[in-house]
Amino acid sequence: MEKAIQISNYSLQLELDSKMIPILYDIELIIPKNKITGIIGASGSGKSMLLKSILQLYEGIEHRSSSGQICVFAQDSEQHDLAAANKEALISFRKNHFGFVFQLTSEVLNPSQRIYQQLSERLQLTDYKLGDFDQRCLEVLEEVGIDDPALTLKKYPHQLSGGQLQRVLIAIGIIHKPKVLLIDEPTSALNSALKKEILELINRLSAVDGMTIILVSHNLALVAQYCQYLAVIDEGRIVESGLSSDIINDPQHKITKGLLYVETNTEDSVSNDRNENLIFKLKNISHAFQSSKGFLFKKNQIVLQDFNLSINEGEIIGLVGESGSGKSTVGKILAGFLMPDSGEVLYQGTALEEFSKSQYKQYRSEVQIIFQDPFGSLSPHRTAKQVLSEAIAVFGLAYDQKIVEEKLNDVSLDSRILGKTPKQMSGGQRQRLLIARALLASPKLLICDEILSSLDTIVKKKILKNLKSVAQQYKMAILFISHDLDTVQDISDRIVNM
Repeated sequence: MEKAIQISNYSLQLELDSKMIPILYDIELIIPKNKITGIIGASGSGKSMLLKSILQLYEGIEHRSSSGQICVFAQDSEQHDLAAANKEALISFRKNHFGFVFQLTSEVLNPSQRIYQQLSERLQLTDYKLGDFDQRCLEVLEEVGIDDPALTLKKYPHQLSGGQLQRVLIAIGIIHKPKVLLIDEPTSALNSALKKEILELINRLSAVDGMTIILVSHNLALVAQYCQYLAVIDEGRIVESGLSSDIINDPQHKITKGLLYVETNTEDSVSNDRNENLIFKLKNISHAFQSSKGFLFKKNQIVLQDFNLSINEGEIIGLVGESGSGKSTVGKILAGFLMPDSGEVLYQGTALEEFSKSQYKQYRSEVQIIFQDPFGSLSPHRTAKQVLSEAIAVFGLAYDQKIVEEKLNDVSLDSRILGKTPKQMSGGQRQRLLIARALLASPKLLICDEILSSLDTIVKKKILKNLKSVAQQYKMAILFISHDLDTVQDISDRIVNM
């Protein structure tokens, strides 16, 4: 087996809350050349930090301590230890030898720049000399399966769907034709059909272009179909590694088994008996967005037409649909972020347009929404305690440490998270912090828009159980928006398909 990367006895400590905290322990891992290797683990296991360690990417963390080697085998099997490399060598490898596809579009894409600017900017940073830049931008969008590359180059990120954005991220990662591509959770925010499309694209990059790919994910059962090799990480340690087929057919570690199978426990299920007290009603809601068709022509894209929905006190409703079906628009209308073009939004029998200013303010407090992208919803410079304190002040309450810890416990977080900033948290921890923040308002309705998309199966199960318990305890209604029917069935009293 020819090696692309070999990690030997690598350990990492980062300074958090003025303390050096162990993150990775004695990592031993070989990445085969021209193959796909999956690094799999639960939320907070250290998988993303292991990926970033390969390129020594520790943004926002000034003090760290590491030991061991991370050796890259370049041309003619020349070996370079990136853990000991100087700044100039690291920059050169990052620019030319490697490509990186980050998990969140908000971490990479500039909302004020067109896609062409962002692709060409990445190309200008490298030593790419294989052709015309404009032509390469078109070619790379074709490679990642964008239907109309020329039109897409003229668009801004907000004009693209989730699947298109993910393809653009991959395009940025491969535009300079790197030898090694590092990919962090590329499918967590996508529906099942798009997940398969993106993974098949990644598989094609390896098979056709001979690219070495390291794919980080929490979804072991899904990505194992596309990886030749797997490494399972738990609490900063590699607990199992080897051929994908061996690990899938005969998992040895309990974490591996947990990531493969979601156990059901009927004794833990929460009663579905609900108080049939109608509190929310959408009547004949229609809504359209103005979409761009080039620079001169615009058209209205109908998202909702004569849509109706009733929500009872304490009821959990699953809202299911493919990307672009309008389910997130329903959530934003209920939260008061969007006004429908026609139809009525009724809260406790009264239309929103009839509310006074103070009534509407109270409504906005009693309806909380949690969005899909946790990083985009949190200030990167504020600690969890500052985030929660700010929310409490907005809700007109006094800070109470006991209540804060209670809400954190509801979402399986402990008080140690309070001193961390979002960059020091895993994707799953950031999402759970947003849930805790919303619960501080004691809402009548909690709108969850794809909130589990970045979580592994183990944490998903915990969160679903917590949400059901909270809904029952506080008689809080939940609108659970997702493309994952299996997850929706696990939590919902009633499912609405769009």
